Amino acid sequence: MQDRWGDRAKRVRAEVDRLGGRLTLSASALALLFAVRAFENDDASAIERALGQEGVRVEGRLPQKRPDDEVTLTTEGQEAEQEPPVEPAGPASTAPPPAEVIAAQAASLPAAALAAGVLVPGLLASALGFGAWWGYGLLFLALTGGLWLLVGRSFSYLARIFLFPFRSLAWSAFLLGALPALIAILVVSALVVAPVSAKRSSDAREQQALGLIAEAREANRLGDPDEAIRLVAEARDKDSDVEGWREVSAAADGLRAEQATERDRRAAYRDGRRLLREGDYVAALRVFDELGDYRDSPGLAAGARHRGARHLLREARLALANGDFDLASSKARESRALRPSSAATTLLSDVRSALTAARARARERRQAREETRRLEQEQRQLEQEQRRLEQEQQLEEDLYTPPDGGASCPDGTPFPQFPGQRDGDGDGCYGET
Repeated sequence: MQDRWGDRAKRVRAEVDRLGGRLTLSASALALLFAVRAFENDDASAIERALGQEGVRVEGRLPQKRPDDEVTLTTEGQEAEQEPPVEPAGPASTAPPPAEVIAAQAASLPAAALAAGVLVPGLLASALGFGAWWGYGLLFLALTGGLWLLVGRSFSYLARIFLFPFRSLAWSAFLLGALPALIAILVVSALVVAPVSAKRSSDAREQQALGLIAEAREANRLGDPDEAIRLVAEARDKDSDVEGWREVSAAADGLRAEQATERDRRAAYRDGRRLLREGDYVAALRVFDELGDYRDSPGLAAGARHRGARHLLREARLALANGDFDLASSKARESRALRPSSAATTLLSDVRSALTAARARARERRQAREETRRLEQEQRQLEQEQRRLEQEQQLEEDLYTPPDGGASCPDGTPFPQFPGQRDGDGDGCYGET
Protein backbone atom coordinates (compact mmCIF):
# COMPACT_ATOMS: atom_id res chain seq x y z
CA MET A 1 0.00 0.00 0.00
CA GLN A 2 2.88 2.33 0.88
CA ASP A 3 4.37 1.75 -2.61
CA ARG A 4 1.09 2.76 -4.19
CA TRP A 5 0.91 5.99 -2.18
CA GLY A 6 4.57 6.70 -2.93
CA ASP A 7 4.11 6.47 -6.70
CA ARG A 8 1.13 8.80 -6.65
CA ALA A 9 2.93 11.15 -4.24
CA LYS A 10 5.79 11.41 -6.73
CA ARG A 11 3.37 12.45 -9.46
CA VAL A 12 1.80 15.05 -7.20
CA ARG A 13 5.31 16.39 -6.32
CA ALA A 14 6.12 16.69 -10.00
CA GLU A 15 2.92 18.60 -10.67
CA VAL A 16 3.52 20.92 -7.66
CA ASP A 17 7.05 21.63 -8.91
CA ARG A 18 5.70 22.35 -12.43
CA LEU A 19 3.28 24.89 -10.94
CA GLY A 20 6.02 26.73 -9.05
CA GLY A 21 5.95 24.87 -5.75
CA ARG A 22 2.37 25.54 -4.80
CA LEU A 23 -0.87 23.71 -5.74
CA THR A 24 -4.33 24.40 -4.38
CA LEU A 25 -7.16 21.97 -5.06
CA SER A 26 -10.20 20.54 -3.35
CA ALA A 27 -9.98 17.66 -0.95
CA SER A 28 -12.16 15.55 -3.24
CA ALA A 29 -9.76 16.18 -6.15
CA LEU A 30 -6.78 15.17 -4.01
CA ALA A 31 -8.65 12.04 -2.93
CA LEU A 32 -9.30 11.29 -6.60
CA LEU A 33 -5.57 11.59 -7.33
CA PHE A 34 -4.89 8.91 -4.71
CA ALA A 35 -7.90 6.80 -5.82
CA VAL A 36 -9.76 7.02 -2.48
CA ARG A 37 -13.32 8.10 -1.94
CA ALA A 38 -12.66 10.18 1.20
CA PHE A 39 -9.86 10.89 3.62
CA GLU A 40 -10.35 8.41 6.36
CA ASN A 41 -7.93 8.45 9.29
CA ASP A 42 -5.63 5.68 8.16
CA ASP A 43 -5.60 6.63 4.47
CA ALA A 44 -5.21 10.33 5.20
CA SER A 45 -2.25 9.74 7.50
CA ALA A 46 -0.60 7.41 5.00
CA ILE A 47 -1.08 9.94 2.20
CA GLU A 48 0.39 12.73 4.38
CA ARG A 49 3.42 10.60 5.15
CA ALA A 50 3.89 9.70 1.45
CA LEU A 51 3.67 13.34 0.45
CA GLY A 52 6.06 14.29 3.23
CA GLN A 53 8.59 11.76 2.04
CA GLU A 54 8.47 13.46 -1.38
CA GLY A 55 8.98 16.86 0.23
CA VAL A 56 5.36 18.01 -0.17
CA ARG A 57 3.79 19.70 2.83
CA VAL A 58 0.02 19.67 3.36
CA GLU A 59 -1.41 22.76 4.91
CA GLY A 60 -3.74 21.58 7.63
CA ARG A 61 -4.63 18.02 8.52
CA LEU A 62 -6.14 15.79 5.85
CA PRO A 63 -8.34 13.76 8.22
CA GLN A 64 -10.06 17.01 9.18
CA LYS A 65 -10.80 18.02 5.60
CA ARG A 66 -14.24 17.73 4.11
CA PRO A 67 -14.63 16.95 0.35
CA ASP A 68 -15.32 20.58 -0.58
CA ASP A 69 -12.52 22.04 1.52
CA GLU A 70 -9.47 23.39 -0.20
CA VAL A 71 -6.10 21.78 0.31
CA THR A 72 -2.87 23.65 -0.31
CA LEU A 73 0.24 21.67 -1.18
CA THR A 74 3.68 23.24 -1.07
CA THR A 75 7.20 21.97 -1.44
CA GLU A 76 9.92 22.43 1.13
CA GLY A 77 11.24 25.97 1.15
CA GLN A 78 7.95 27.36 -0.11
CA GLU A 79 6.07 28.94 2.76
CA ALA A 80 2.37 28.68 2.68
CA GLU A 81 0.69 32.02 2.51
CA GLN A 82 -1.77 32.86 5.23
CA GLU A 83 -5.24 32.92 3.91
CA PRO A 84 -8.37 34.26 5.56
CA PRO A 85 -10.56 31.79 7.34
CA VAL A 86 -12.77 29.89 5.02
CA GLU A 87 -16.47 30.37 5.54
CA PRO A 88 -18.47 27.19 5.93
CA ALA A 89 -19.11 25.88 2.48
CA GLY A 90 -22.53 25.28 1.17
CA PRO A 91 -23.50 22.39 -1.07
CA ALA A 92 -20.76 20.98 -3.27
CA SER A 93 -20.19 23.09 -6.37
CA THR A 94 -20.76 21.53 -9.74
CA ALA A 95 -18.47 23.97 -11.54
CA PRO A 96 -15.58 22.39 -13.42
CA PRO A 97 -12.33 22.03 -11.42
CA PRO A 98 -9.54 24.54 -12.03
CA ALA A 99 -6.57 23.81 -14.25
CA GLU A 100 -4.46 22.79 -11.30
CA VAL A 101 -6.94 20.15 -10.28
CA ILE A 102 -7.05 18.75 -13.84
CA ALA A 103 -3.26 18.70 -13.95
CA ALA A 104 -3.16 16.92 -10.61
CA GLN A 105 -5.74 14.42 -11.82
CA ALA A 106 -3.73 13.81 -15.00
CA ALA A 107 -0.62 13.24 -12.91
CA SER A 108 -2.38 10.48 -11.03
CA LEU A 109 -3.43 8.54 -14.16
CA PRO A 110 -1.80 5.13 -14.79
CA ALA A 111 0.84 5.41 -17.51
CA ALA A 112 0.07 1.93 -18.87
CA ALA A 113 -3.60 2.76 -19.44
CA LEU A 114 -2.62 6.04 -21.08
CA ALA A 115 -0.25 4.23 -23.44
CA ALA A 116 -2.88 1.60 -24.16
CA GLY A 117 -5.35 4.35 -25.11
CA VAL A 118 -2.91 5.53 -27.76
CA LEU A 119 -1.62 2.18 -28.94
CA VAL A 120 -4.89 0.20 -29.24
CA PRO A 121 -6.64 2.44 -31.83
CA GLY A 122 -3.30 3.14 -33.52
CA LEU A 123 -2.41 -0.51 -33.90
CA LEU A 124 -5.96 -1.33 -35.07
CA ALA A 125 -5.73 1.41 -37.69
CA SER A 126 -2.30 0.10 -38.73
CA ALA A 127 -3.63 -3.45 -39.07
CA LEU A 128 -6.51 -2.22 -41.23
CA GLY A 129 -4.08 -0.10 -43.24
CA PHE A 130 -1.76 -3.04 -43.93
CA GLY A 131 -4.84 -5.02 -45.01
CA ALA A 132 -5.65 -2.36 -47.62
CA TRP A 133 -2.13 -1.31 -48.64
CA TRP A 134 1.24 -1.53 -46.92
CA GLY A 135 1.71 2.24 -47.23
CA TYR A 136 -1.35 2.90 -45.09
CA GLY A 137 -0.04 0.52 -42.44
CA LEU A 138 3.32 2.31 -42.26
CA LEU A 139 1.55 5.68 -42.16
CA PHE A 140 -0.62 4.69 -39.19
CA LEU A 141 2.34 3.10 -37.41
CA ALA A 142 4.27 6.35 -37.73
CA LEU A 143 1.21 8.28 -36.57
CA THR A 144 0.81 5.99 -33.55
CA GLY A 145 4.45 6.48 -32.54
CA GLY A 146 4.15 10.24 -32.87
CA LEU A 147 0.97 10.30 -30.82
CA TRP A 148 2.58 8.18 -28.13
CA LEU A 149 5.43 10.66 -27.79
CA LEU A 150 3.05 13.64 -27.90
CA VAL A 151 0.70 12.27 -25.24
CA GLY A 152 3.62 11.28 -23.03
CA ARG A 153 4.98 14.82 -23.08
CA SER A 154 1.77 16.86 -23.17
CA PHE A 155 -0.80 14.70 -21.44
CA SER A 156 -1.51 17.41 -18.84
CA TYR A 157 -2.56 19.81 -21.58
CA LEU A 158 -4.60 17.14 -23.33
CA ALA A 159 -6.28 16.37 -20.02
CA ARG A 160 -7.93 19.80 -20.09
CA ILE A 161 -9.88 18.65 -23.17
CA PHE A 162 -10.11 14.89 -23.06
CA LEU A 163 -10.05 13.96 -19.36
CA PHE A 164 -13.27 12.38 -18.12
CA PRO A 165 -13.35 11.70 -14.35
CA PHE A 166 -14.51 8.11 -14.23
CA ARG A 167 -14.32 6.19 -10.98
CA SER A 168 -11.70 4.00 -12.63
CA LEU A 169 -8.51 5.95 -13.26
CA ALA A 170 -7.54 3.32 -15.84
CA TRP A 171 -10.56 4.14 -17.99
CA SER A 172 -9.92 7.86 -17.64
CA ALA A 173 -6.30 7.33 -18.73
CA PHE A 174 -7.34 5.07 -21.59
CA LEU A 175 -9.79 7.63 -22.96
CA LEU A 176 -7.26 10.44 -22.49
CA GLY A 177 -4.97 8.59 -24.88
CA ALA A 178 -7.61 7.08 -27.17
CA LEU A 179 -9.62 10.19 -28.01
CA PRO A 180 -6.69 12.23 -29.43
CA ALA A 181 -5.52 9.11 -31.26
CA LEU A 182 -8.92 8.56 -32.83
CA ILE A 183 -9.20 12.20 -33.85
CA ALA A 184 -5.72 12.12 -35.38
CA ILE A 185 -6.53 8.88 -37.21
CA LEU A 186 -9.73 10.37 -38.61
CA VAL A 187 -7.96 13.55 -39.72
CA VAL A 188 -5.16 11.62 -41.42
CA SER A 189 -7.71 9.32 -43.04
CA ALA A 190 -9.62 12.29 -44.44
CA LEU A 191 -6.61 14.36 -45.53
CA VAL A 192 -4.21 11.63 -46.66
CA VAL A 193 -5.75 8.18 -46.90
CA ALA A 194 -8.93 9.24 -48.74
CA PRO A 195 -7.13 11.20 -51.52
CA VAL A 196 -4.45 8.53 -51.87
CA SER A 197 -7.11 5.82 -52.00
CA ALA A 198 -9.00 7.76 -54.63
CA LYS A 199 -5.82 8.19 -56.68
CA ARG A 200 -4.84 4.55 -56.31
CA SER A 201 -8.37 3.45 -57.21
CA SER A 202 -8.32 5.73 -60.24
CA ASP A 203 -4.93 4.37 -61.31
CA ALA A 204 -6.14 0.81 -60.80
CA ARG A 205 -9.24 1.45 -62.91
CA GLU A 206 -7.09 3.06 -65.59
CA GLN A 207 -4.76 0.06 -65.67
CA GLN A 208 -7.72 -2.31 -65.84
CA ALA A 209 -9.20 -0.24 -68.67
CA LEU A 210 -5.88 -0.33 -70.56
CA GLY A 211 -5.77 -4.10 -70.10
CA LEU A 212 -9.28 -4.40 -71.52
CA ILE A 213 -8.30 -2.22 -74.50
CA ALA A 214 -5.36 -4.55 -75.14
CA GLU A 215 -7.73 -7.53 -75.03
CA ALA A 216 -10.05 -5.70 -77.46
CA ARG A 217 -7.15 -5.20 -79.90
CA GLU A 218 -6.40 -8.91 -79.69
CA ALA A 219 -10.08 -9.71 -80.32
CA ASN A 220 -9.95 -7.54 -83.46
CA ARG A 221 -6.83 -9.36 -84.59
CA LEU A 222 -8.59 -12.69 -84.13
CA GLY A 223 -11.58 -11.45 -86.14
CA ASP A 224 -14.11 -11.05 -83.30
CA PRO A 225 -15.36 -7.43 -83.50
CA ASP A 226 -18.38 -8.08 -81.26
CA GLU A 227 -16.10 -9.18 -78.41
CA ALA A 228 -13.85 -6.18 -79.06
CA ILE A 229 -16.78 -3.76 -78.83
CA ARG A 230 -17.93 -5.42 -75.59
CA LEU A 231 -14.45 -5.07 -74.10
CA VAL A 232 -14.24 -1.42 -75.14
CA ALA A 233 -17.58 -0.72 -73.43
CA GLU A 234 -16.37 -2.46 -70.27
CA ALA A 235 -13.12 -0.45 -70.36
CA ARG A 236 -15.02 2.82 -70.69
CA ASP A 237 -17.12 1.90 -67.67
CA LYS A 238 -13.87 1.92 -65.70
CA ASP A 239 -12.28 4.91 -67.46
CA SER A 240 -14.49 6.87 -69.85
CA ASP A 241 -11.50 8.40 -71.66
CA VAL A 242 -9.15 5.44 -71.66
CA GLU A 243 -6.35 5.77 -74.21
CA GLY A 244 -6.94 4.02 -77.53
CA TRP A 245 -10.65 3.24 -77.18
CA ARG A 246 -11.61 5.29 -80.25
CA GLU A 247 -9.08 3.54 -82.51
CA VAL A 248 -10.05 0.10 -81.27
CA SER A 249 -13.76 0.86 -81.61
CA ALA A 250 -13.30 2.22 -85.14
CA ALA A 251 -11.27 -0.84 -86.09
CA ALA A 252 -13.99 -3.12 -84.67
CA ASP A 253 -16.68 -1.25 -86.63
CA GLY A 254 -14.63 -1.52 -89.81
CA LEU A 255 -14.02 -5.21 -89.22
CA ARG A 256 -17.72 -5.77 -88.59
CA ALA A 257 -18.56 -3.97 -91.87
CA GLU A 258 -15.97 -6.06 -93.74
CA GLN A 259 -17.42 -9.26 -92.30
CA ALA A 260 -20.94 -8.17 -93.26
CA THR A 261 -19.72 -7.41 -96.80
CA GLU A 262 -17.99 -10.77 -96.93
CA ARG A 263 -21.19 -12.52 -95.85
CA ASP A 264 -23.17 -10.69 -98.54
CA ARG A 265 -20.62 -11.53 -101.23
CA ARG A 266 -20.48 -15.15 -100.13
CA ALA A 267 -24.29 -15.38 -100.33
CA ALA A 268 -24.29 -13.70 -103.77
CA TYR A 269 -21.61 -16.11 -104.95
CA ARG A 270 -23.74 -19.08 -103.88
CA ASP A 271 -26.76 -17.56 -105.66
CA GLY A 272 -24.72 -17.05 -108.83
CA ARG A 273 -23.61 -20.68 -108.91
CA ARG A 274 -27.17 -21.80 -108.28
CA LEU A 275 -28.38 -19.68 -111.22
CA LEU A 276 -25.71 -21.28 -113.40
CA ARG A 277 -26.92 -24.75 -112.45
CA GLU A 278 -30.51 -23.73 -113.20
CA GLY A 279 -29.54 -22.37 -116.63
CA ASP A 280 -30.33 -18.72 -115.88
CA TYR A 281 -27.07 -17.52 -117.42
CA VAL A 282 -28.04 -13.87 -117.81
CA ALA A 283 -28.94 -13.49 -114.12
CA ALA A 284 -25.82 -15.43 -113.10
CA LEU A 285 -23.69 -13.15 -115.28
CA ARG A 286 -25.11 -10.06 -113.56
CA VAL A 287 -24.25 -11.55 -110.14
CA PHE A 288 -20.67 -12.45 -111.09
CA ASP A 289 -20.09 -9.08 -112.75
CA GLU A 290 -21.13 -7.35 -109.49
CA LEU A 291 -18.82 -9.62 -107.49
CA GLY A 292 -15.83 -8.47 -109.52
CA ASP A 293 -12.68 -10.41 -108.63
CA TYR A 294 -14.24 -12.29 -105.71
CA ARG A 295 -12.90 -15.88 -105.73
CA ASP A 296 -13.30 -17.28 -109.29
CA SER A 297 -16.11 -14.88 -110.26
CA PRO A 298 -14.27 -13.60 -113.40
CA GLY A 299 -13.96 -17.16 -114.76
CA LEU A 300 -17.56 -18.01 -113.89
CA ALA A 301 -18.70 -14.76 -115.51
CA ALA A 302 -16.85 -15.67 -118.73
CA GLY A 303 -18.38 -19.15 -118.69
CA ALA A 304 -21.86 -17.74 -118.04
CA ARG A 305 -21.39 -15.26 -120.91
CA HIS A 306 -20.34 -18.01 -123.36
CA ARG A 307 -22.96 -20.53 -122.31
CA GLY A 308 -25.64 -17.87 -122.07
CA ALA A 309 -24.90 -16.63 -125.60
CA ARG A 310 -25.16 -20.18 -126.99
CA HIS A 311 -28.34 -20.84 -125.05
CA LEU A 312 -29.96 -17.63 -126.29
CA LEU A 313 -28.88 -18.43 -129.83
CA ARG A 314 -30.59 -21.83 -129.63
CA GLU A 315 -33.75 -20.19 -128.32
CA ALA A 316 -33.60 -17.65 -131.16
CA ARG A 317 -33.34 -20.40 -133.78
CA LEU A 318 -36.23 -22.30 -132.21
CA ALA A 319 -38.36 -19.16 -132.20
CA LEU A 320 -37.46 -18.54 -135.86
CA ALA A 321 -38.45 -22.09 -136.73
CA ASN A 322 -41.77 -21.56 -134.99
CA GLY A 323 -42.33 -18.31 -136.87
CA ASP A 324 -42.00 -16.08 -133.79
CA PHE A 325 -39.78 -13.48 -135.45
CA ASP A 326 -39.95 -10.91 -132.64
CA LEU A 327 -38.83 -13.45 -130.02
CA ALA A 328 -36.16 -14.78 -132.37
CA SER A 329 -34.84 -11.27 -133.02
CA SER A 330 -34.85 -10.42 -129.27
CA LYS A 331 -33.00 -13.60 -128.31
CA ALA A 332 -30.47 -13.17 -131.12
CA ARG A 333 -29.76 -9.58 -130.00
CA GLU A 334 -29.34 -10.72 -126.36
CA SER A 335 -26.95 -13.44 -127.49
CA ARG A 336 -24.88 -10.96 -129.48
CA ALA A 337 -24.87 -8.55 -126.50
CA LEU A 338 -23.51 -11.26 -124.23
CA ARG A 339 -20.92 -12.53 -126.70
CA PRO A 340 -20.63 -11.10 -130.22
CA SER A 341 -20.58 -13.88 -132.83
CA SER A 342 -21.08 -14.29 -136.57
CA ALA A 343 -23.75 -16.90 -135.86
CA ALA A 344 -25.85 -14.33 -134.00
CA THR A 345 -25.34 -11.78 -136.78
CA THR A 346 -26.30 -14.33 -139.45
CA LEU A 347 -29.34 -15.37 -137.46
CA LEU A 348 -30.46 -11.75 -137.17
CA SER A 349 -30.11 -11.44 -140.95
CA ASP A 350 -32.13 -14.64 -141.42
CA VAL A 351 -34.77 -13.30 -139.10
CA ARG A 352 -35.00 -10.07 -141.07
CA SER A 353 -35.25 -12.00 -144.39
CA ALA A 354 -37.84 -14.37 -143.05
CA LEU A 355 -39.75 -11.45 -141.62
CA THR A 356 -39.67 -9.68 -145.02
CA ALA A 357 -40.86 -12.84 -146.79
CA ALA A 358 -43.55 -13.41 -144.23
CA ARG A 359 -44.74 -9.84 -144.63
CA ALA A 360 -44.85 -10.30 -148.43
CA ARG A 361 -46.81 -13.53 -148.08
CA ALA A 362 -49.14 -11.87 -145.72
CA ARG A 363 -49.63 -9.02 -148.16
CA GLU A 364 -50.35 -11.50 -150.99
CA ARG A 365 -52.78 -13.40 -148.83
CA ARG A 366 -54.49 -10.16 -147.92
CA GLN A 367 -54.75 -9.18 -151.61
CA ALA A 368 -56.06 -12.67 -152.50
CA ARG A 369 -58.66 -12.42 -149.79
CA GLU A 370 -59.68 -9.00 -151.05
CA GLU A 371 -59.96 -10.33 -154.65
CA THR A 372 -61.97 -13.31 -153.48
CA ARG A 373 -64.31 -11.04 -151.60
CA ARG A 374 -64.68 -8.82 -154.70
CA LEU A 375 -65.50 -11.81 -156.97
CA GLU A 376 -67.92 -13.20 -154.44
CA GLN A 377 -69.62 -9.84 -154.26
CA GLU A 378 -69.88 -9.65 -158.08
CA GLN A 379 -71.24 -13.21 -158.15
CA ARG A 380 -73.87 -12.29 -155.63
CA GLN A 381 -74.82 -9.24 -157.71
CA LEU A 382 -75.12 -11.41 -160.88
CA GLU A 383 -77.25 -13.93 -159.10
CA GLN A 384 -79.48 -11.16 -157.84
CA GLU A 385 -79.80 -9.73 -161.37
CA GLN A 386 -80.54 -13.20 -162.75
CA ARG A 387 -83.29 -13.75 -160.25
CA ARG A 388 -84.76 -10.36 -161.09
CA LEU A 389 -84.79 -11.16 -164.86
CA GLU A 390 -86.34 -14.56 -164.24
CA GLN A 391 -89.03 -12.94 -162.20
CA GLU A 392 -89.74 -10.40 -164.92
CA GLN A 393 -89.80 -13.14 -167.61
CA GLN A 394 -92.19 -15.20 -165.64
CA LEU A 395 -94.41 -12.22 -165.19
CA GLU A 396 -94.24 -11.47 -168.92
CA GLU A 397 -95.14 -15.05 -169.82
CA ASP A 398 -98.02 -14.95 -167.50
CA LEU A 399 -99.35 -11.72 -169.07
CA TYR A 400 -98.42 -12.19 -172.81
CA THR A 401 -100.55 -14.15 -175.37
CA PRO A 402 -99.29 -14.55 -178.96
CA PRO A 403 -101.57 -12.98 -181.80
CA ASP A 404 -102.10 -16.26 -183.66
CA GLY A 405 -103.31 -17.99 -180.56
CA GLY A 406 -100.55 -20.59 -180.74
CA ALA A 407 -97.81 -21.35 -178.29
CA SER A 408 -95.29 -18.56 -178.02
CA CYS A 409 -91.55 -19.14 -178.58
CA PRO A 410 -91.44 -22.92 -178.27
CA ASP A 411 -87.64 -22.98 -178.63
CA GLY A 412 -86.89 -19.81 -176.62
CA THR A 413 -88.26 -17.16 -174.40
CA PRO A 414 -90.02 -13.94 -175.19
CA PHE A 415 -87.45 -12.09 -172.93
CA PRO A 416 -83.67 -11.97 -172.95
CA GLN A 417 -82.15 -14.62 -170.78
CA PHE A 418 -79.30 -12.32 -169.72
CA PRO A 419 -78.59 -8.66 -170.19
CA GLY A 420 -77.61 -7.70 -173.75
CA GLN A 421 -79.10 -10.81 -175.39
CA ARG A 422 -80.37 -10.06 -178.98
CA ASP A 423 -83.35 -11.34 -180.94
CA GLY A 424 -81.66 -12.47 -184.13
CA ASP A 425 -84.68 -13.19 -186.34
CA GLY A 426 -86.98 -10.52 -184.97
CA ASP A 427 -89.72 -12.92 -184.02
CA GLY A 428 -89.77 -11.76 -180.41
CA CYS A 429 -88.18 -14.90 -179.09
CA TYR A 430 -84.74 -15.12 -177.46
CA GLY A 431 -82.49 -18.07 -177.08
CA GLU A 432 -83.83 -20.01 -180.07
CA THR A 433 -81.69 -22.86 -181.41
